[in-house]
Amino acid sequence: MPLPSLEDDEAPDLLPGFIELAQVFSVPDCAFFNKYSLRGTTAALDPFSESFDLMFKNEWIQDVQTKLSRSVVQVRNQSQKVNILISRTWLQSIAWLMAKDRLLLSPTSDQANFFDPRYPIHIAKDFLIQTKDMPYEAFETNGSGVIVKLSEVANALQTFIRLAPGSPETALALDELAYIHGIIMRQNSNSSLGPLIHPITETLESRRFGFYRNGCDISYPKIESADYEENENDHTPEIIASMPENLNLTPLLSEFEFPR
Repeated sequence: MPLPSLEDDEAPDLLPGFIELAQVFSVPDCAFFNKYSLRGTTAALDPFSESFDLMFKNEWIQDVQTKLSRSVVQVRNQSQKVNILISRTWLQSIAWLMAKDRLLLSPTSDQANFFDPRYPIHIAKDFLIQTKDMPYEAFETNGSGVIVKLSEVANALQTFIRLAPGSPETALALDELAYIHGIIMRQNSNSSLGPLIHPITETLESRRFGFYRNGCDISYPKIESADYEENENDHTPEIIASMPENLNLTPLLSEFEFPR
């Protein structure tokens, strides 16, 4: 199908960004989003479901992750660029969480490996580096979708933190989580989205009081498939606490600022 003519369009410069966003969302298929909607339900783990063979193949998840990682964001419009970057990181986080749910994760020497437990750190770092100079308005114009998508990115980071609290990379994961939390809190004007934010706040409060720093084995833990079982009800705070102000940021992220 040919692209529509831009001769009479009031904002022809927005079309490239729309096409790039469409390309990102065209990577996953319907099965991907069906699986995402079923996460945490009995149906998602039903080996007799007709989509089971497709869903849980290592190759299927790897194909999605490979295509997402190869996508290049070239659009100049800052609002569109933020939307594309957030959407891509969101989909990458979902795919990693699917791999985790099916016990496909395994420690490797490469943090960028799609099935490495540390992969959420890699994609969050990439997102933060590419958006660190973006103005606040570039996030604000994308509405509540920013909160929903970044909450899933944060969920992947928190999952890694729970899997490997003694890993040397845990401090970096917490720093990245703090910056994502800051972006979310700048956007949050809808109290109904509070449940998405509560777990992030509680994790940061735990760090503030030294939960993830004191008494932890600093050696990288040997993570086996059986270790990927976790309690989904671990984080049930009642209120939103303030973000820790005196975070000990790593040199890599110390140059970052929250979106202005």
